[in-house]
Order: sequence, then structure tokens, then C-alpha cells
Amino acid sequence: SLLSVFSKIFEKLMNKRLLSYLEKNNFFNESQFGFRKNRSTEKAITRMTNCIFESVNENRKTVGLFIDFKKAFDLVNHTISLQKLENVGVRGVTLDWFKSFLLNR
Repeated sequence: SLLSVFSKIFEKLMNKRLLSYLEKNNFFNESQFGFRKNRSTEKAITRMTNCIFESVNENRKTVGLFIDFKKAFDLVNHTISLQKLENVGVRGVTLDWFKSFLLNR
């Protein structure tokens, strides 16, 4: 339906704006690659490989932990997510939209 198409477009717009805001205000850890512009899987692997080589060269032990959560979004506590959005400065109608989006599913 037309409403469904509009909803998906608006969701993408809100996602893009939120990520842009978070990037601009340095809310992401430098080590985070997922869901970030110019942070490809290849760059993540290169960084990890460099860390391993550095550790080996300095005779340090290195441990890797890799977790793949299936349906991870379904496990997220939306109330906590909304609180985090508010903590980073998302307010007013924008926060209200996220509340409606996350809690009315």
C-alpha cells in the first residue's frame, strides 16, 4: 500500500538523520564498524589483522570473540533504546516519533 511505502521511506530518512547526528557528535566508538558510513567489513578485518600482528610481534596474547545474534533487533529493550536516544539529545517530536515507531509494533 501507499502508506507502507511512505512509512519505509520515512524510516530510512529517520535512520539516516539519526546516524548522521550521532556521527557528527562523535557518539560512536572508534572500533565500531557496523552501520557506519565508510566502515566496511574489509576495513574491520584489516584493523583486526593489524591488531593480531602487533600482539604477536610484541609477544602478547590475543583473544578473539565473535558472536552472531540471530534476530538481534527483536531482543533489544526498546524502553532502554529510547532512554539512550534521549541521553544523546534526541528530543521533542523526533523522540515522540521513535517512541511511536518502537513501542507500537
